[in-house]
Amino acid sequence: MPESDYLTAFEAGLARLVALFQRAPDLAVTAEDLGAVALAAMWTQEALMPEGPTAHRTRDGRHTALVHVCPGRDATLALLDGAYLRSQPLDRVGQLLDDPWRQPAPSEIASWRDRGRPPLACLARLLLLDRTDRDATERVQEGWRALYRVQTIADRRYLVVFIRQWDVAAPVRLLEVMRAAAQREGDVSAVLVQSYADEVGRVSGGRYLNVWQVTAPMPPLPGEASTSAP
Repeated sequence: MPESDYLTAFEAGLARLVALFQRAPDLAVTAEDLGAVALAAMWTQEALMPEGPTAHRTRDGRHTALVHVCPGRDATLALLDGAYLRSQPLDRVGQLLDDPWRQPAPSEIASWRDRGRPPLACLARLLLLDRTDRDATERVQEGWRALYRVQTIADRRYLVVFIRQWDVAAPVRLLEVMRAAAQREGDVSAVLVQSYADEVGRVSGGRYLNVWQVTAPMPPLPGEASTSAP
């Protein structure tokens, strides 16, 4: 299967995760929940299913998936480069996934450059926020910085910010921060989405930044109206 098919599937999985959050913002309560929901969304994509014709094996013959959830304060999804996975033993792959944010050794960077591709095809940092205060802003800024630092490890990088509240004015500061970062670091794609639901109803909206080289309102779900954030 062409590598582009895996990249397309990963982005489709992220889009499905955003749609799930729009429909049910409280489906994930913790970062661990969000990682589990995100992995389930990824595995709905045929190219990323952990079994069947798309199954992959490490150099020592261990069967594992291409997409994994990495440990940390925030949920992180990693899509392994298929050639890298097949060239490494499972324990080496596990070391990479255990801390994809670490600074790699110069010898590692040199070997990846010789291969022509980094070990991760995609890396997505997922932030689940209940408010948009200074701490939330700092987490978003740190997410941008972390993704910028791993450009030698991951080919495509994404920041997806889920705000589990509804206040038209509240995310303005976060959006300004993300827009400024998107202009500085155009090779990181980002999504800011907020969603809220109670017994009265639900509302959601958001923005894509640096996705398909455009900044545009998030389209509504099929058959539904969606109110866009500022």
